[in-house]
Amino acid sequence: MPKHSEQDDALAGLLGLGTHSARKSHYPELVARLEELEAERNRYKWLFEHAVHGIFQASLQEGIRAANPALAGMLGYDSPSDALWGLTDLSHHLFVGGEEELNRIRRILSDQRGLFGYETRLRRKDGSAIDVIMNLLLKPDEDGLVEGFVADITERKLAQLRLLQLNEQLEQRVAERTVELRKARDSLQKR
Repeated sequence: MPKHSEQDDALAGLLGLGTHSARKSHYPELVARLEELEAERNRYKWLFEHAVHGIFQASLQEGIRAANPALAGMLGYDSPSDALWGLTDLSHHLFVGGEEELNRIRRILSDQRGLFGYETRLRRKDGSAIDVIMNLLLKPDEDGLVEGFVADITERKLAQLRLLQLNEQLEQRVAERTVELRKARDSLQKR
């Protein structure tokens, strides 16, 4: 007959198979640990719900599974649950680049398991597009499940475009002024 060790008795007590006194002696530790875990869960839940940037969990095959209010608002939805119903097909409802963009993301994630600082365009509920930068992490234990963090960079992109246009206008004006100055110089030299 096998001998019982103190570890066996402690495990049996934790599982509720031992004596009442063994369960009772471990109960406060379990309650304290459960309270710690609940506090941690609430902290992460609060961060998820109040984050400035969009956070989501999605299946690359089936669509969005969870979204925070920031992502829903960014994409023009009234609530995260509206976003979940509206974003069932990522290639048609979320990524402006469609299936090609989603396949590119899949390839990168299959090689690297993470995608950081990835710039792309997302489709809003009304059909308009926004420029975003995102980090995507492939969950190792669940096939095709990603967690994403999204920041809207549309204003930054518009500012960059405007700066580029201003530079082009300035270069055009410099070129025109250079031509005018050459003509004036040539005119003076002819006199």
